[in-house]
Amino acid sequence: MINALRRKLFLLFSCAASLILAAVLSWTFLYNQNQLHRQYELQLTQKMMVLLQTLIQDGRISGPQWAERERQENLIIHIDDNGSIPLFCKRQLAAQAPLRQRLLDLLDAKAQDDFFYPSIWLQTQSSQPNIYSFTEDGVRYYGIKSRVTGHQNCRVSLLQAIPEYYHNQNRQLFTYSLIFICGTALLSALGWLAMGRMLRPIEENRKRQNRFIAAASHELRSPLAVIQTTAYALPGEPEHAARFLTRIEDECARMARLITQMLTLASGDAGGWQISLSEVDADQILAPVYERYEQAALRENRSLLLQLPQKELPRLYCDEKAVLQILSILFDNAFAYTPPGTPLALRCQVEKNKALILVEDHGPGIPAAHKPHIFERFYRSDQSRTDKQHFGLGLSIAAELAAMQYASLTVCDTPGGGATFVLSLPLAGDKKKNHPRKKQAHI
Repeated sequence: MINALRRKLFLLFSCAASLILAAVLSWTFLYNQNQLHRQYELQLTQKMMVLLQTLIQDGRISGPQWAERERQENLIIHIDDNGSIPLFCKRQLAAQAPLRQRLLDLLDAKAQDDFFYPSIWLQTQSSQPNIYSFTEDGVRYYGIKSRVTGHQNCRVSLLQAIPEYYHNQNRQLFTYSLIFICGTALLSALGWLAMGRMLRPIEENRKRQNRFIAAASHELRSPLAVIQTTAYALPGEPEHAARFLTRIEDECARMARLITQMLTLASGDAGGWQISLSEVDADQILAPVYERYEQAALRENRSLLLQLPQKELPRLYCDEKAVLQILSILFDNAFAYTPPGTPLALRCQVEKNKALILVEDHGPGIPAAHKPHIFERFYRSDQSRTDKQHFGLGLSIAAELAAMQYASLTVCDTPGGGATFVLSLPLAGDKKKNHPRKKQAHI
């Protein structure tokens, strides 16, 4: 499903990126062509003005001089007596007469009576003079017509051949096409990587959800199987009905605990938990926890040590109920996963802007390979345990409750053996720095 979504998003991104890149490159190509076109027109206008100035100043038409200029600058110069007698045309370049005449006819057909008057244009500068362009025999030509009045009283036609015009245009097309292909390939590769990175959290959440469902199904299957087997056996052994009913009640209670924890996690995932952060005295948290578990420790022949620093503890910035729930989960696990008679300890110490509450046991400890996973849902480091009171959800709930009040819950080894869970809570004096906003969820 994620791979299909990634392909669809990649296809959508690639098409959009290709269209945008094609639009940008097309606009750039057309803009460059238009600028080049205007450059050719400006050059031809300047050449016409130089030609007219020379014609007016010299007062005569020098055939050899202009023929040489035609050859050097790829020009075609045609001067006639207002359309009747050619003053400079065929005699100098008789070999090119057919093409020359055809080009002049094309210019006459396009321009007709549209003549360029330099004096008027220099006075107004309102617009670019009309330059006419056309293609003949694969060569691009630009042409302009002008009329000289006064002593000369003649008509001038000027054509500029641009033999490299289409070669340069094709070269630009090839360059832009290559840029488009390489750009599309690069954007597509980056898009594929970006889609994968963007969808990675979704894929991880989906995998976690699948693992959660599979583990929940497994945990629910066991009590249901016991209830079903006991219910089948009940009619055949009525003398053991009381024992069978007790077993069913125990399994129902176990299912209720599991469902309650699952609903708690589901509520947290849906944003339904509510955390109310406030300033709290550390004694309000530590004393009730110690008193609650002191009698339980005595029943199991354990020692429960409460160790506090000599200096007065600063006030904490946290949710009192949530912290009490976290510590209850940690002590329930300590009682469940350590043998009777092993000591437990509840310690508190201050480091910089944090208060550290430590729940310490001296049991078998947690192997290093399991430590990164113990806060995952339904994870139990000792899969061989047959304890039915714990489902591997408590530490997940504790870690999420800690994160929602800008605290952290970690685990390390107890010196001499065992595990120590460390709850790091912010101090009240540092709440503005550590907590720019409040987060709400419902316990």
